[in-house]
Amino acid sequence: SFTSPSSKRLYDTLIEELEHLNTLPTSIKCLIALTDTEDTESIHTWEEVVDLANQYQIPIYMIGIGKEISPYVLERISTRTNGFYRNIHDFTNLYDILEKIYVKQKAMYKVEYESKLSKFPTTPYKLHIAYQHRLYGGICEYEYIPSEKAGN
Repeated sequence: SFTSPSSKRLYDTLIEELEHLNTLPTSIKCLIALTDTEDTESIHTWEEVVDLANQYQIPIYMIGIGKEISPYVLERISTRTNGFYRNIHDFTNLYDILEKIYVKQKAMYKVEYESKLSKFPTTPYKLHIAYQHRLYGGICEYEYIPSEKAGN
């Protein structure tokens, strides 16, 4: 989800977006929020935003726009929800920030497999990963050379 609050109710907007994201059927979710002002009118607190995001396991990526915005609370929200905070002075580097979010979200899952083979294989293997849901699905294929120790 991508949101840009139009008022000084950032925390309320984040809560609304988190509630909406939690209803979606996909398991990979994140919230990207752009703001150019401090929150001065929300009913909710930034701590409530963090608690709800962690409850739903949805990272929040905060992007502050301009030199006048204080990063203190925005950094707290993002780092405490496994996201990150960036500040931009114009939109020229927004693509780079969105690319970093994409890479971080894509790297969230790790697949491990333990072979029952008695002899350690030294030839490349092809790994097929498929996911099918009633609304969407996908398949990917990777070639790898097995290692005796995890992480090698």
